[in-house]
Amino acid sequence: MPIRLMTYNVHGCIGLDGKHAPERIVDVVARAQPDVVALQEVYSGDPRHGNVDQPAVIAEALGMAVVFGPARETHPGQYGNAVLSRHPLRLMRAAALPHLLPVHEARAALHVIVGAPGFTLDVVNTHLGLRRGERVLQTRALVEEWLSQLAPGARAVLCGDLNAVPGSRAYGACAAVLRDAQVCFGARVARTWPSFLPVRRLDHVFVGRGLDVARVEVPRARTDRMASDHLPVVVDLLALALSESATARP
Repeated sequence: MPIRLMTYNVHGCIGLDGKHAPERIVDVVARAQPDVVALQEVYSGDPRHGNVDQPAVIAEALGMAVVFGPARETHPGQYGNAVLSRHPLRLMRAAALPHLLPVHEARAALHVIVGAPGFTLDVVNTHLGLRRGERVLQTRALVEEWLSQLAPGARAVLCGDLNAVPGSRAYGACAAVLRDAQVCFGARVARTWPSFLPVRRLDHVFVGRGLDVARVEVPRARTDRMASDHLPVVVDLLALALSESATARP
């Protein structure tokens, strides 16, 4: 059976109308019915975002397990990435990514293992910087220090808001070692930002050779376009047998 993964930059649960509404994020996720959700731009205990633990609130509403990986302290509170799952979830690594200057916004990645039925899935969730040079440093670190630990035929996913479009150096660094799920699926690729009228594809799902892409969707219902400034990407993944993953195209 396929496992459905969603990546979603939720913009601190603040919609295009300026309202802090985690319940709208819950609605967007629930309608897509994913097994695994990679969230970016989530806050925990920040007074400007309702003093709530957003990853925990969203996970509880969906009946999912959650792992949160902070990227920076917000005094009080924290900001970062999270992975939610309907299946058993285990944290492997949560750490900062390099940035050019101390004054630049800190970025991080989160690596978890999902115990999907019949196989395990490595998920690396990240949110890269706004500066091109910084994104190059960060993708190099992801490829050399995070993804290099995985086997060539791994059932692995790198996903998140890369702030990078296809053709950029940051995108190319990821595409050199993993496959772009939207391209693999073969349908017309869909842009994700800004949500009300997308002109750029900043949110990506890259998959290892141990996975096949059965379906890709970028939901665009009214709530999807209002709940955040990004649209989510939903991908159905199939685990390949070891012999198939050894011959899968990069």
